[in-house]
Amino acid sequence: MTAYYNKADTLLKMGQASAAIELFDRGLHMTPTHFKALRGKADALLQAGRGDAAIPLYQEALKLQAEDSRAARSLGMALLAAGRASEAIERFEALLRVDPRDARAHSNLGYAYLKVGRVEMAVEHFAAVVRLEPESAEAHGNYAVTLERAGRLADAIGEYRQGIRLKPDDAVMYYSMGNAYAQTGELSQAVAAYQQALKYRPEYPEAHNNCGTVLRRLGRLEEAREHYRLALQYRPDYPQARRNLTALVGSQNVPAIQE
Repeated sequence: MTAYYNKADTLLKMGQASAAIELFDRGLHMTPTHFKALRGKADALLQAGRGDAAIPLYQEALKLQAEDSRAARSLGMALLAAGRASEAIERFEALLRVDPRDARAHSNLGYAYLKVGRVEMAVEHFAAVVRLEPESAEAHGNYAVTLERAGRLADAIGEYRQGIRLKPDDAVMYYSMGNAYAQTGELSQAVAAYQQALKYRPEYPEAHNNCGTVLRRLGRLEEAREHYRLALQYRPDYPQARRNLTALVGSQNVPAIQE
């Protein structure tokens, strides 16, 4: 059993969910109540996008070790993936009653609240993650995205800046901050943020497209054309970039920023 579990766990960490599921199945055929194998197979199913199939396995694992917070959190994520958001929220809230400082449960609950459109509740829980993990770039990034969803753009930009301070080469964070600046009308700052994103990820079609759009608004048309061209070079099947390039050539309509 141990050999099957170890091999399956390694495959799962490598992102090979289907192969891991097969090995977990072999091990569970030998020892049906092996806690780590039940949880591992459930993790693999969740990774494979089969949250509904993962749910009963997490439940079986928790019957064996009810105190395992990892399995409990993962059950919540499986419920969320299966479209059972209200049950997921109940699961995460129960975890926080046991340990109010469980940052992952706060984060998971934030995602669940976003899923059901309760943005202000999501803001509250992502703020809690930042308080608990102030040196986590991911925590600041998630909080920033949620603040942006809540329309609090200045606060979102501040959190993106905190995330970038902690992870200066994060192209996605720069791109998202550029989008926030563009929404506030701070176009020069938006261009600077997109350029930083492209410094760390030159083949980033969305950043090229949105940078082109902001440059066009600034009247820098040749630069805008080049960014639209690069967006299409790196992603030929990018309809928005193609429409934007066509609009630049053929009209004065200003395209929208892509979120």
